[in-house]
Amino acid sequence: MQLFYHPEIPVQGAFTLDAAESKHLVKVLRKRIGDEIPVTNGKGFLYRCRILTDTITACRLEVLESEPGKDVQKASLHLAISPVKNPSRFEWFLEKATETGVAEITPLICQRTEKQSIKQERLVNLLVSAMKQSGRTLLPALNPPTPFVELLRQKRDNPAHIAWCGAKDLPFLGKVLAPGTDALILIGPEGDFTPQEAEMAINHHFLPVSLANATLRTETAGLVAAMVFNVVNADL
Repeated sequence: MQLFYHPEIPVQGAFTLDAAESKHLVKVLRKRIGDEIPVTNGKGFLYRCRILTDTITACRLEVLESEPGKDVQKASLHLAISPVKNPSRFEWFLEKATETGVAEITPLICQRTEKQSIKQERLVNLLVSAMKQSGRTLLPALNPPTPFVELLRQKRDNPAHIAWCGAKDLPFLGKVLAPGTDALILIGPEGDFTPQEAEMAINHHFLPVSLANATLRTETAGLVAAMVFNVVNADL
């Protein structure tokens, strides 16, 4: 399914695709007036639309019907994860997080985080591409880089966990997640969280957990956390 994206789609009526989506629709796929295409707003809905005008820079579409996306989960996952030094590895993680249905991502700035800035616009475009490629209707919210202490202050009431390598005999994430419940999981930088950060998180009611018996790369740990969350919520 060739999926298109527009952030604001009316329940009824018409709207206009941006220049990039219009060009792909008309010039690459050679769609014409009267053709029908699927469009998502990235908020969990899929729209069946008809082309009204096939202008290469501003294609106008009419909404025929809409339905909730089949990929929307009953529980949502927020991953707060440290950016890594190699940008391509962090981009890989963002693609996989989108494909696995992560709802919210916060680049987490920790004491050992080496790269403390991101290219927000580029990464949002990458998320959109991953969403369309995978046929999903939920675009993850990408928050601005947030200091570790500030993230702790922003903690909501839903269960929160910190994946930490600095202690032994921690419970496995999959055994402490509650099915059907939103969750926040912290993933540390290369070199892991410092003991001081782990202590601060525990004092803010984050439960330390293990993701594997091996030491995982940051981006791998983020993907494992997402997959474990999906398995726990698979039968809902």
